[in-house]
Amino acid sequence: MKKQLFNILIIFILLLLPISCKKNELKKPTDVTFKMDINRNVSQQGHLVFNVLIQDFTIEGERKEGESVSFSKSFPQGLNINFSPTNSISELVFDIPQGDYYSLVIDFSTKYNNGNSNLTVKGTYTNTSGVSTPLIYEFRDDDNISIVGEDDEGDATIVLSKDTPVNTLIKFDPIYWFAPVSNNLLDNATLENINGVQTILVNSSTNEDIYDLVVDRMEETALALW
Repeated sequence: MKKQLFNILIIFILLLLPISCKKNELKKPTDVTFKMDINRNVSQQGHLVFNVLIQDFTIEGERKEGESVSFSKSFPQGLNINFSPTNSISELVFDIPQGDYYSLVIDFSTKYNNGNSNLTVKGTYTNTSGVSTPLIYEFRDDDNISIVGEDDEGDATIVLSKDTPVNTLIKFDPIYWFAPVSNNLLDNATLENINGVQTILVNSSTNEDIYDLVVDRMEETALALW
């Protein structure tokens, strides 16, 4: 009888071993870095140049097997992004558990950022007379900019493996964002004194007509290619 119970116990342990090993495998991390780029074509107006200041960066993922994952980094002073299709951003490095992901979403969130700008687009507007004016677009609503990730080969599943480091490309299209903003709107925009310089400031409380046109288009073309 004891021998029979011992044999049953051994079989039970052996059955549990693959499950335990698989759980451990799912915990092993994949080295993930990020690079960011923008649409480098000339805008229709030909007068806007962009860079982005990020204050919050969050990744949330759902796997076919294993627990969901969530990682977040905050940059209280803002993280200036040097746009490049090849250079990784040293501040955005994560160890993300390996697995087959059916959802990987990147959020630029302002909900817990005390009303500060979450994403800032800086540029220059040059009117038809050749006069240039700094332009600052601030996204700071109590909302998220969500970028849904996709496999760089178009596969619906994103596979992360501990043996294969990943460099994810996030691509913005501010030319598309500002496409519906006419020269007339910019020519008649309210100017704000920022550090002694007359500036076109666009946010949810200043030059709202321009802000509303841009914010509706921000998520439409943003991509994260894993």
